[in-house]
Amino acid sequence: MAIQRIAVLGAGHGGCAAAADLTLKGFEVRLQARRADRLNAIEANGGITARGVQDGLAPISHLTTNVAEAVDGADLIMLVVPSVAHEAYAGALTPVLDAHTPVFLNPGHTGGGLHFAHALARAGFQGTPRLCETVTLTYISRLEGAATVGIYGYTRRLMFAALPARETRALHELIRPLYPEIVAASSVLETGLSNMNAVFHPPGMLMNAGWIEHSDGDFLFYREGITEAVGQVVSALDAERVQIARDLGVATRSFLETFHAAGLTTDAALASMAALEEGAIANPDEGRMVGHYWLRSPDLAPDEKTAASIREVLKKTKDIAGRVHAGELQAPAGLVLPASSNLPDQPRAIVVDGQRPAKPVINSCVPTGGSATLTNGSDYNAYFNDTNTGASIIVDFDNVDDGTMEGGKVRIEGRIGTSNSWTALAIDHSITSNEWNSPTRVATVNIAEADIENLADFGHGKVIYFRAYNLDVADNLSTLPS
Repeated sequence: MAIQRIAVLGAGHGGCAAAADLTLKGFEVRLQARRADRLNAIEANGGITARGVQDGLAPISHLTTNVAEAVDGADLIMLVVPSVAHEAYAGALTPVLDAHTPVFLNPGHTGGGLHFAHALARAGFQGTPRLCETVTLTYISRLEGAATVGIYGYTRRLMFAALPARETRALHELIRPLYPEIVAASSVLETGLSNMNAVFHPPGMLMNAGWIEHSDGDFLFYREGITEAVGQVVSALDAERVQIARDLGVATRSFLETFHAAGLTTDAALASMAALEEGAIANPDEGRMVGHYWLRSPDLAPDEKTAASIREVLKKTKDIAGRVHAGELQAPAGLVLPASSNLPDQPRAIVVDGQRPAKPVINSCVPTGGSATLTNGSDYNAYFNDTNTGASIIVDFDNVDDGTMEGGKVRIEGRIGTSNSWTALAIDHSITSNEWNSPTRVATVNIAEADIENLADFGHGKVIYFRAYNLDVADNLSTLPS
């Protein structure tokens, strides 16, 4: 089967780059966004204007906010969104996804394929989906306007894998006509553990927290924020990633090697890192080497004396830890923990629970705040206007006397009309002790005005729908919503 119709879910810089590029390559593309205003400029422009390796106006065949509409009849579903949006899209795809239609996470980020498969299962999808992912986005791109995207290049030698792994060969052959740069990997463990963002961005953000707050982010993150000191922390974190991959039997390369292979750093930088790993003096004043990665893998040390010293320290550390766990090493008798201690001597338990809770029941839903302009208060309870401050939803979360709901949560989702996908509203409501101990066992969940008004297609005369899920103390999601 050859791919012709592609559903691109997500209209950020990556989604717009994919929609424009593939349209200009002759594919039929349907572009979905969660907000209609994101598509209005594209529609007014007659498509997406591409600049760079692709240049010209790409007239997208179909623009929609409806996931079901976007994927109907598609040969390939391409998810081009941040990982925080995976669960929402898994919920939207579950009722309409054909198990034979490949879902391509572009990119999968770190563990994206595994996370998305789990999210589909939690949403109630039956069967085994055909999932695949790349390490990072297939494009080097940025939005240059509401309907203009700069496509500066394609990511070279981009690792690709499927879940389950037995599908990798077939899906690689299927998608390679779209992206000749992709290279088949062994599994999604290899693609996930090869993602550089997880080791590059967190140290850069944390170590530049002061500068970010002071400048309100007005600085060049890579050029100005990644200094030598930050780079050393990135290198140390990267060494942990490489060691985890090695322990799992997964082939991977260091951060610097990956950047070099992608043409993003110099031969001199690669040679400098290799010299450090081989024991070059990094601090001439102190005559000191830098070998944090040797602590995780002593065999990488430049000589046997250094390697033996590291092994001895690691052995002693593990021996002490083992004696503590066995109870051979204990605190002196009479030790009293302060009242503020986080080490209480209370017993702890692990909850083993593989059963989903029953669905809740929404008892009532009324707007909060505002003023009534209708004939009576009961009529007003069914309408939401610009004076309202939110909505109050009363949920019977324990209609079948389920003890696992003690300490559980209630999740509220909303949508406008019946054609849009469901969107989680606010943070899951934690069931309070008063709510649990109440004879009625109902929870009052307050939804903010902004969360309601941010729903897709929110506007005058539209109908707002709500539904609720139970999450028990073991974080199992109810099979069905209210």
